[in-house]
Amino acid sequence: MNGFSVFFLLLLAAVVKSDFDFSNYKEFENLAGDQREKAIKLFKECMAETGATHEMMEKSVEGDIPDDIVFKNHLVCIGKKSGFIDENGMHIKEKLKEKLTLLLGNEELVDKILDKCFMEKGSPQDTAFELAKCCHREYHN
Repeated sequence: MNGFSVFFLLLLAAVVKSDFDFSNYKEFENLAGDQREKAIKLFKECMAETGATHEMMEKSVEGDIPDDIVFKNHLVCIGKKSGFIDENGMHIKEKLKEKLTLLLGNEELVDKILDKCFMEKGSPQDTAFELAKCCHREYHN
């Protein structure tokens, strides 16, 4: 998740009991305090709604994005709540770019990554999963 699956986490909502340490995400460094808190809150809400586990989060931080429907649903949840996935499950590139630029603080890098990684797949879940994998790979290369 460290890198780009984390971008899915850019986004707001209700609190859930969780001992997962979100402070490990270096991507949060560019977020102001209130934005950071909203992102963590949203991430926790989507974990609660989808059943995504701490183990899935830990794997994703290491770059091993779980190929699991529960985790894919978690990614879609974050996308919908943050506004870069619409009600029909389509990813909105400009909204995604806006969120990623805020998160990473580098519009040129975001453009480069999205040019390579942004593509719709067969379902919102598959799109989110493939996008997360590609973005992580490109961010860390």
